[in-house]
Amino acid sequence: MRILIVHSHYRARDPSGENIAVQQHSDALVGAGLEVMHLSRYTDRESQKFLFSLRSATHAVTGLDTNRVVAKVRSYSPDIVNIHNLYPNFGTRWITRLGIPTVLTLHNFRFTCANGLLFRSGRLCTECVVGSPFHATEHGCYQDSRLRSLPWSLGTSIGGSLGASLDGYSAFVVQSTKVKEILQRKGVDPSRIFLVPGFVEMRGGPVFEPPSNPRFLFVGRNTLEKGLTELLQCWPARYPLDVLGPGNEVKSEGLVRALGYLTRNEVQAMYPDYSALVFPGKAFEGAVPLVVREAIESGVPVIARAGSSAADFVKEFSVGEVYAEDTESDVMRALEKVVSRGSEVRMRCRETWYSYLREETWQARMKEVFTWVLKDL
Repeated sequence: MRILIVHSHYRARDPSGENIAVQQHSDALVGAGLEVMHLSRYTDRESQKFLFSLRSATHAVTGLDTNRVVAKVRSYSPDIVNIHNLYPNFGTRWITRLGIPTVLTLHNFRFTCANGLLFRSGRLCTECVVGSPFHATEHGCYQDSRLRSLPWSLGTSIGGSLGASLDGYSAFVVQSTKVKEILQRKGVDPSRIFLVPGFVEMRGGPVFEPPSNPRFLFVGRNTLEKGLTELLQCWPARYPLDVLGPGNEVKSEGLVRALGYLTRNEVQAMYPDYSALVFPGKAFEGAVPLVVREAIESGVPVIARAGSSAADFVKEFSVGEVYAEDTESDVMRALEKVVSRGSEVRMRCRETWYSYLREETWQARMKEVFTWVLKDL
């Protein structure tokens, strides 16, 4: 089976878990015995070309692509085209002209939200899901600019954007129940939606006993949707919290330590030293975040704020605790429940990784999706 992966890469200066995920998915498909090819465009390169902004706006508004993308796709002779991200370097109208089954893997909510998060000004926002796409322009949702948001709004209105072209796909791979719910609200047939959570590779270490003195870890950027500011404001003074992430303007104070940026391998090696990973994210999240999957693979439970895909996963599989409010009492309750569950919850995490978040599980599920798409011809 020949799979062509189409992806518009985000700028290197903007940390992108999606770029990493696309490479992981590609490697895993190769490992499953499939032939994988790539059609990629890189924003860093495209932005150096003449009239980049105009071309990007044209892609978004009209859906047209001037670079003969249909001919390029057909030249690979793929059995299936697996699209990840098209914005801003590809159009969308070529998809219906291919005559080749297409699977769209969704990492965020760009199909119905200009910034892809369903989150603005510190709160959840679904105005463009249920109302006019010009709310995005009104609020300047894309890159905090009304002008840059306008092409997305126009494209959604006249058929040029990803959201306006959902009927052109054979199937959708979603990585969280949140994305599935929003797709269905947009009118997509549930039979065409496949829930395939992301995976994380096995590091091979044992599941360690929890530390005798409870301590907790936050990993991520200090942006509004990550909820770190609110977490620090209500963090119980009796428990140590280490904060890891790039550009976090967090001062070490009391039992809160700001450790700055560490590599992915360094962070993964640290997980077993903690009682739990704390994930206070306030946005829905298009997938179970990579840091959450990594912690669970390491046998480390997760404490998540209610409302995100991380919280949904934690609650469904009992791999940690969920807190509802940004209050010291609510956070304390979740911390103490995780501590009280001791080694039992850590073993539950590793078992859940083995059953649901292994690479082999993901490979088998994706093969099922591709087989279904080909049978549906």
